[in-house]
Amino acid sequence: MASTSTDIVSSSSSMASTSTDIVSSSSSSTSPQRYDVFLSFYGDDTRYRFTDHLHDALQRKGLFVFRDVEKLERGKYLSDELPKAIQQSKCGIAVISKNYAFSKWCLDELAEMVKCPGLRVFPIFYHVNPSDIRKVRGTFAEAFDGHEKDPKVDIQMMSKWRAALREVSNMSGWHLRNDSDRYESNVIKEICNSISDGLRTSNFSFVSEEFVGIKPRVEEIMALLRIELDEVRFLGIWGMGGIGKTTLSKAIYEEVSHKFDASCFIEETRSLSLVDLQKHLISHILKEREIDICNPSKEIRSRLRTQKIFIILDDVDGEKLEALAKRHDWFGQGSRIIITSRDQHLLSEYVDKIYEVKVLNHAEALKLFSLKAFKKPHPEKKFEQLSEEIVNYANGLPLAINVFGKLSRGRELKKLESVRDLLRENPNAEILDRLKISYHELENSQQNLFLDIACFFNGEFKKEVIYKLEALGCYPNINLDVLVEKSLITISESGRLGMHDLLQKLGQKIVHDESAKLGKLPSRLWREEDVIRVLKNDSVSG
Repeated sequence: MASTSTDIVSSSSSMASTSTDIVSSSSSSTSPQRYDVFLSFYGDDTRYRFTDHLHDALQRKGLFVFRDVEKLERGKYLSDELPKAIQQSKCGIAVISKNYAFSKWCLDELAEMVKCPGLRVFPIFYHVNPSDIRKVRGTFAEAFDGHEKDPKVDIQMMSKWRAALREVSNMSGWHLRNDSDRYESNVIKEICNSISDGLRTSNFSFVSEEFVGIKPRVEEIMALLRIELDEVRFLGIWGMGGIGKTTLSKAIYEEVSHKFDASCFIEETRSLSLVDLQKHLISHILKEREIDICNPSKEIRSRLRTQKIFIILDDVDGEKLEALAKRHDWFGQGSRIIITSRDQHLLSEYVDKIYEVKVLNHAEALKLFSLKAFKKPHPEKKFEQLSEEIVNYANGLPLAINVFGKLSRGRELKKLESVRDLLRENPNAEILDRLKISYHELENSQQNLFLDIACFFNGEFKKEVIYKLEALGCYPNINLDVLVEKSLITISESGRLGMHDLLQKLGQKIVHDESAKLGKLPSRLWREEDVIRVLKNDSVSG
């Protein structure tokens, strides 16, 4: 475990997705991309050797590979299934071996790949000469001689196949020759790195356009990860709910996961049992679809310590963290473990450094809201004042800005004013539900202090608050620290307590709802109308 004096590094500003909540918007393509790689090969030549090793290495890189032996039923009609599978892939690899052209199935795959718009094709010339392919010599000539005699093959099909082979033979790729002194394992590693880098660059360039302020945040975390060092590092990402911890983690995962032997991103950990999480981690890292183990904790310690791995545990609690990533020596040299949490104290027990995610600055918040509401980086002049008011209410919280932007999308000026007024009166339930998670994790005395600050003490000096509460028989020092650690309040350098506007609204709403449910006056009187009602009735809260 790391010591409790873990370094905390604050972001200069936060970031957020322009899509709903924390997930980037999907492509507008009519054929969504389900696969990273479509793999075409002639089975009898390479299935159980080169292609199998390549397929396994691509999967270890975390890539989702389409391989017809697994994905397609050979009896299905080719013209329906094959184009669909290729169109749903980000790139294609054609392992062209000496008997490749004898297979009409392979030739159809290749023809579909070269004509598919946006699909990048990577040829691997496996013990064949590209010039023989281009000029249709040797086994390729024999194959086409056979096709010409096949009554089921027409001239149009032959022309299509020849054109595809000619085009691929002129592409840059990898050439494995019989007389080569290179090990196939080294070539496979080179291929996987190239494919992974190309897909990562494509993915991250897309993410960069869809997120506000994410690039500098990624750079700050990369400086803390120091992945060039051959040591095990644990990094915590800390911040209040809805601030973008998961968004940032996903961007980091896209950026660096390909540089490790294996990687795994585990989210929504609250809904999964500890054993399920452990099995998911092991099966994902080891690329084993079915895994049946009696002692998952022992398996993690024994089977992951030999690999350089990258793991992100998103919003994980202490008990699960203890079982998934308790010690540095559970993982191989060069491994990096990122843990996100709202609880700084929990992180400080495990990680080497903590990165604190801050709220958006005003310029970033306004840009994010405008992108969500108007699909442009700045609102039109007639919407500027209202946009400023709504952004100020969100106070830099990405989740809130995303939700407010969604509610404002396509509204006319008058209706946008109604959105603003509605948000002031009734904070959005989706936002409050996310924020309430941290409140429910508090002990009773900590909850009471949170409500006191929300109703009375936001903006007051810490010393004065402690003095007032101690006079009432409360001793809040340790609980103030807990609220800070759980990102529910801040304490400025001058000693003032601070609470995000939406957290303050949450606290006041909890008090109001409790009183309404019990049919009594609120337990805390901060609203003028409640105070007047008490004074008129000469009564006190029950």
